Amino acid sequence: MTQLLAGKSRDSSEDRKQRELDQKTAEVIESNGGINFLYAEYLRKFAEVAVGGQEPILSRLQPDIKINMDDPSWELGLRATLAFLKRYKMNETTATMRIEFPETPEKTGFAKRSNLDSFFDQIAETIEDVRKTPFQTQVDEFATEAGLPINKPKSSKKGAPQPSEASRSEGRRHKH
Repeated sequence: MTQLLAGKSRDSSEDRKQRELDQKTAEVIESNGGINFLYAEYLRKFAEVAVGGQEPILSRLQPDIKINMDDPSWELGLRATLAFLKRYKMNETTATMRIEFPETPEKTGFAKRSNLDSFFDQIAETIEDVRKTPFQTQVDEFATEAGLPINKPKSSKKGAPQPSEASRSEGRRHKH
């Protein structure tokens, strides 16, 4: 009986060690992007089967990507995205992109990391500039670029109650 109990405690000790090892392994895999890699690989393999597949169930899963590669903005955006994915070795994702959008360019045009960093820095500066520009000014600029008439906000009708200066400043203070 003593041998049987000693054997059980040894098994439970070994089981505990194995569970701890399994847990640590799972943590390392997760912290190094293993789950993301498996998911990206799954999506790539699914795209390989689905794209161009003749089965009726796959008909709704066909890619319908509309990118005008003659438009420099679209092309630059796609190339920057590819450069970012390549930088971080997201090969499964780029492979899936090529399956779903065969016109995906091979070269990114960002020969150096610093070129891509500079591009993203420019985007960040542009975002900051846009945040500083009043919305109506942005609307007017867009209308001008698109060749649309600029519609100024209509002034309130005579006799309509106007908010007092105090209530306008009160509203500004409480906006988040």
